Amino acid sequence: MVRRIAALAASLTLLGSAPAAAAVYSVGARTEAQAYQFRSWQGRPFDDPRKISRYRIVQYLDLGAFDLTSSGAAERIDFVTSLRLEHDFGFDQDEQDLLDDAEQPELHLLFAYLQWRGALNGLFDFRLGRQIRYDELEFYAFDGLDVHVHTPAYLGVGVFGGWQVKGTSVLGSSTFAPDGVRVSDRRRIRDGVTTDLASNPAAAIAYDYLDAPSPIFGGRLVLESVRNVDAAVVYRRAMSNTSGENVELLPEEVQGWQVDQEHAGAHLRVRLFDVLQLYGSADRDLFVERWAALRAGTRVEVIPYRFALTAEAQSYHPSFDADSIWNLFATGPRDEYELRADLQVGDFLFYGGPLLTVYNLDLRSSYADAAGVVEDGQSVLYGGLGGFSSKPGVPWRVAADAFYLGGPSGERGDPDTLGREFWLNGVVGRTFRDRYGLDLRLSLANVSDPNAAGLSDLWSVGAALLGRLKLSEEATVTLVVEENVNRVTASDLRGYAVLDLRTMFR
Repeated sequence: MVRRIAALAASLTLLGSAPAAAAVYSVGARTEAQAYQFRSWQGRPFDDPRKISRYRIVQYLDLGAFDLTSSGAAERIDFVTSLRLEHDFGFDQDEQDLLDDAEQPELHLLFAYLQWRGALNGLFDFRLGRQIRYDELEFYAFDGLDVHVHTPAYLGVGVFGGWQVKGTSVLGSSTFAPDGVRVSDRRRIRDGVTTDLASNPAAAIAYDYLDAPSPIFGGRLVLESVRNVDAAVVYRRAMSNTSGENVELLPEEVQGWQVDQEHAGAHLRVRLFDVLQLYGSADRDLFVERWAALRAGTRVEVIPYRFALTAEAQSYHPSFDADSIWNLFATGPRDEYELRADLQVGDFLFYGGPLLTVYNLDLRSSYADAAGVVEDGQSVLYGGLGGFSSKPGVPWRVAADAFYLGGPSGERGDPDTLGREFWLNGVVGRTFRDRYGLDLRLSLANVSDPNAAGLSDLWSVGAALLGRLKLSEEATVTLVVEENVNRVTASDLRGYAVLDLRTMFR
């Protein structure tokens, strides 16, 4: 596997180095060694989970070739790619059966695309390959083509199309897969799990259309070159083709091509007089006809660069892929309200303010009855956040913060009985001679959930020691040791080692 990565890296480098006009190349490599345990409660009581050990080596390879044309900043062609190889030496066969993604080793192509900016005198931008779309409204990955047109009317028009990246895609990673698309389906289908859609129970079905290519397409309108204004409207749809045995037994409306996801949204950010920001965004889930996310806020620089106030309100409604099992459980929205003040004093930033969270319960009757809780209602949690931190760039690093969120207590099953959580964190660190670094992080937490066995007044103490050594301008070594202690886990010791290599050349 390592030889295949090396060969692929060499071929990509040769491809990128072919044009004589290439300005800059970059090569990055990071190797992580990890040792830790996590717990599985599958078929076991809360106070006796099974400990699963993980001894992992994770390797990243990043390659880039930038400015492959000589037309200047107005027009340029870039190529970037990132590969990740994972191998876990700690699994035994029983542990692999407990996990969906336990096949080892795993090679993932996180992204790889060729980008041409400013084509035809700055009119077009093209991006071809595996790419990640991430902004205030969207987070997904796809293999395909994205075309963006810059018009003279301060408006950018973009369209894209391709195939969703799933854990079952070629060199795909479940990191960017939509909810409901399981990495395990390829393995389950290969091992002979039935795809008979009339089978009972449904848990015995491996839906083979989750393993098939899933087209995705959409577009966006973006406001461009307007000072102090940022605005966009976006749309996307993903689909899958229902397949498997006995498809004809399904209702006609769910046969053939089906919509998995369909979203439309918009966001706007305006800055006035260099001291006031107004912003808002909305994401509409068109598949289930409800708002998936709503957000609005304002930030006022009362004293520029010294004192600012922020007020924000947001609402999130869980939004899943059409095939996700989570659609069977809780789908109620969560509303959050926050008021925050930021004060800069010398080398320190102080911040804090009140928080209010409203949970709108909307459970399926069967699930609520089995859990012994109410089916619907509202729960109000209140609290606040406060802390301080030293500004970046100074030799000493000092920071601390406290967070509390809780509500009224009552009997189990009461919708107002969601318990409380309290977190206290602190860190102190020092950089020596711009080469060595050492950080100590401490945390104290208290969680109490009367609706969960074993989580009543649970205290947890954690500590982490992080050391960094800069070997050269291109190489850094980082070592991390963590320990967390509470009455459930007793000890949760983890260790990490990272070697990071980065270089650029012409």
